[in-house]
Amino acid sequence: MKLIKQVLDYHKVFKIPTPDTPKLLPTQIWDIRQETLKQEIEDQHSAWVERDINKVTLTICNSIYSLISLACESGLQNHLEKCLDELHRAKMSNVDENGQSIILNGEIIQSASFTPPNINRILDGDTNS
Repeated sequence: MKLIKQVLDYHKVFKIPTPDTPKLLPTQIWDIRQETLKQEIEDQHSAWVERDINKVTLTICNSIYSLISLACESGLQNHLEKCLDELHRAKMSNVDENGQSIILNGEIIQSASFTPPNINRILDGDTNS
């Protein structure tokens, strides 16, 4: 995924660690990253209130970049694309017996055919099941 490579380039230039295997960040670093993400969500809302599509777009891009950066800093760069594929598979399983989505008041309702994503399988290295 091109964006992961770009973020890894950023990490290299700015000397942000990118471990080869998944790991939890230390609490202090995690808290800083979470505050950054909270601020980005607030910025998105402000841009929407201003009705400025350029600012909305920039804030969405900033959030995506920051989340990918967090994934890389957590050692997930080699798993992220497969994890996203698994998440997509799970979301697409959330249809009724006729293959239709169930939407109530604008919210997608979980169907009986939904199967949750199995991220453990990917992180444990079993990508064939």
